[in-house]
Amino acid sequence: MTAKKALVSYSHADETHRKSLHTALSNMVRRGLLKIWSDHQILPGQHIDDHIAAQLKEADIVFLLVSPDFIESEYCYKKELQIALERHENGRSVVVPVVVRPTELHGAPFSRLLMLPADARPVTTWPNADEAWLSVASGVRKLLESSPADQPSAQAIETKRMKVHLADAFDQLQKRYSDPDAYRSPRFGFGLEKFDDFVDGVWPGEFMAIASRPDHGHVELAHALVIDAALKRGLKVLVLSQRLTANQFTNRLLCSLGRISRFRFIRGELDDEDWSRVASSIRMLKDSDITIDDERVRSSAELDAKFAKSEPGGFDLVLLDGIEYFSDGADERAIALSISDFSRRSKAAVVGTISLGAEMEARGYQKPMLHDLGSWRLVENFASKIVFCHRGFVEHSATPDELSEKCTLSLVKSPSGVTISVEAKYFHEYGVINGLIMPGSEEDL
Repeated sequence: MTAKKALVSYSHADETHRKSLHTALSNMVRRGLLKIWSDHQILPGQHIDDHIAAQLKEADIVFLLVSPDFIESEYCYKKELQIALERHENGRSVVVPVVVRPTELHGAPFSRLLMLPADARPVTTWPNADEAWLSVASGVRKLLESSPADQPSAQAIETKRMKVHLADAFDQLQKRYSDPDAYRSPRFGFGLEKFDDFVDGVWPGEFMAIASRPDHGHVELAHALVIDAALKRGLKVLVLSQRLTANQFTNRLLCSLGRISRFRFIRGELDDEDWSRVASSIRMLKDSDITIDDERVRSSAELDAKFAKSEPGGFDLVLLDGIEYFSDGADERAIALSISDFSRRSKAAVVGTISLGAEMEARGYQKPMLHDLGSWRLVENFASKIVFCHRGFVEHSATPDELSEKCTLSLVKSPSGVTISVEAKYFHEYGVINGLIMPGSEEDL
């Protein structure tokens, strides 16, 4: 039996109880049944949050040393506990509360779980503390004995020899050569063919990041991918919209597709031609398979919970609109890793939009660079492709017209190593880069 990995979540005010738990379980550790980790094992200079998050995601068992200080701790209660319970609900680990001191637990998120010691009697209230910890150890031993036997490693890992990979690659190449229309991965579409040739769309299992300053084109490019995927290729699309409500996102799609003034649309100042375009856009979108989820996500645990609800193969394209909203600034690495893992596991094409900070505007060269990603620079490690958008400074009038502005699209990272920049037209009034399919041109879809 492979040793189960256990993590101890505790307040540092309960350090003596952490040591007592380790002592009580030492026989199981020596027998190779259990490996126990806690934050005291983090070395100087190592990133505390990253190490704890990584250990939580690998833990088979999470011990909660429950006390008033544990409940009061923001880190224990809102971060470690949240991730642990999410994994418990998904069957990836088991949460075991160990009540070490008398604590008011009514309504606590783990209050329905069976607690240790026996009868959830706090350790400090037992006449003999050794008996209390023996009760804890007995409960943990029963848990280990009830765990299903480990599968042999040869069965747990699916392996393929190189000749199998080569055969798969050749089959895909033949299909693309003999039937170019079989290419079903989302692209930026009409008017951006040259750029698409280098970007090569978003393939299943890939994660593409699109970034710019606000109102510089990254949102419009993402909308182009959604429209191309849903209307031209008939793919199933999921949008996790953090930037806009579902209604606002739908309105933006209607304006982009129909080339309807966003500013008149918001005020309801539409003429007969506008109404005709609205009706045509609705006809084109109404049967599309697009799901928009605008529920707020504020941590890697909440994002993982969203991903867990998406069955493998359930969606072909997943747009994460507003990645910068996913975190309070503490777990960007965990979020980037979750997105990358989800794209591979689900085989979906995953696209994430990121708004860049204003720091770049203070320098002479204002086009985006990788270090402008700031705290999201880790996306560079996990994204297969990164696209930047930039347009020169433009002061819009109170009544913007349909004149286009120059917008630079830059592929700054790709699996092939190719990078390129192209100039495109940005129609600010419609929220369109180089124009999308006009209503009435369904034959072009």
